[in-house]
Amino acid sequence: MATPDQPTPPPDQELLEEMFVDTAGTYDLIVRLATLGMDIWWKRRLIRMIPQDRTYDRILDLGCGTGIVTMKLAKRFPDAEVVGIDLMQEYVDIAEAKARKKGLNNVSLRCMRIEVMDQLPGQFDLVVGSFVPKLIEIPDLISGLDTVMAPGGVLVLHDFIIPTNPMLRKGFTVYWQIVKLGMRIFPSWQRVSENLFRIIWESSWNSRLPAALSSNGFSELYSETQPLQVSKIIRVVRDVS
Repeated sequence: MATPDQPTPPPDQELLEEMFVDTAGTYDLIVRLATLGMDIWWKRRLIRMIPQDRTYDRILDLGCGTGIVTMKLAKRFPDAEVVGIDLMQEYVDIAEAKARKKGLNNVSLRCMRIEVMDQLPGQFDLVVGSFVPKLIEIPDLISGLDTVMAPGGVLVLHDFIIPTNPMLRKGFTVYWQIVKLGMRIFPSWQRVSENLFRIIWESSWNSRLPAALSSNGFSELYSETQPLQVSKIIRVVRDVS
């Protein structure tokens, strides 16, 4: 198994589709159970890390999934157009149903890969993504952001990391072994249980992405490691010039 600092390519589209097919209907439940409810806290922190002293006309949610963050953004910024994109159509369908049920008319959703976000029309003042960085090549992410982000736009990303504290790292490993066993209760989550921990462990986004952003026209880096060192949120601003 690779070490946390060893660069390893993220999973390809075929594997991601195999992992998440037929999982949309149970995603909200599984993510809450698998994170022991911490995902609720993480997403609240993500929203709170968005600067409130500016106006956002267009917001992009990368890898929106079932729309957990998308709906929060639409409520928090009712005058903004909120666009969510996700690889899986079944996830987009659930997100659309949520938006209709909540009466959120400022939400639009598309089934598309993050790697082709540059095909979206116009630019965005705010781009967010939860559980995204480990799943995409950093050059592809930055290339897309270079196209879709308006000068002065804000980027806020969140994902799992590997704890640096040896005891916390050991606990994290044991915890994920238990999660993997739990996921097997749900047949559609079998492929996720087989691959997700490895993807998290091998990802080097935590060490590589901040430096890559700083070298490609982003500044004002702020990062916040979440309790138990199991995830991190980073925020940057795209340079105006």
